[in-house]
Amino acid sequence: MYSYKVVEQKHKSMLGGRFRPVDLEDLLNQHAMDGWEFDRIIDGEIVSAMTSGKDVFLVVFKRRE
Repeated sequence: MYSYKVVEQKHKSMLGGRFRPVDLEDLLNQHAMDGWEFDRIIDGEIVSAMTSGKDVFLVVFKRRE
């Protein structure tokens, strides 16, 4: 049986920052140290009064229980 963990990661920020490959590497390494294994990345959406559209990634991790 697996447990899953979903981490929402903004692709763009209000200040113009971007989610870079090195940021993904850091995120994967951080969760791997806690025993989580990378599963997949899904495009997510944020809908608000100011922004809408696909500007987040949902990074899914799994761990065997």
